[in-house]
Amino acid sequence: MNNLDKKIELVNAITTLSIKISTSSIIDIFVDFSSHIKSLSVKVLLNGWAEGNYKPDFNKTIYLDWNNAEKELQEVLDYLGGIKDEHSWKN
Repeated sequence: MNNLDKKIELVNAITTLSIKISTSSIIDIFVDFSSHIKSLSVKVLLNGWAEGNYKPDFNKTIYLDWNNAEKELQEVLDYLGGIKDEHSWKN
């Protein structure tokens, strides 16, 4: 597996886990890919989104063409895995 394939695998895992968590709990997770700057942005609101209250509990932007992108993507995936493990609705 080359470097790009690994990054794509991690992005897919982040997106999948975000959907599972957001559809099974009050937690809202926003995942945005900006192709023009090759970045993935992940914002987590542990108590859900509310109008006028959009202060994420976790906010990370990863530039996929940077040298440390795989490490940072894995850190986001680990964080999301920790959220999932803290709840009894595990999918």
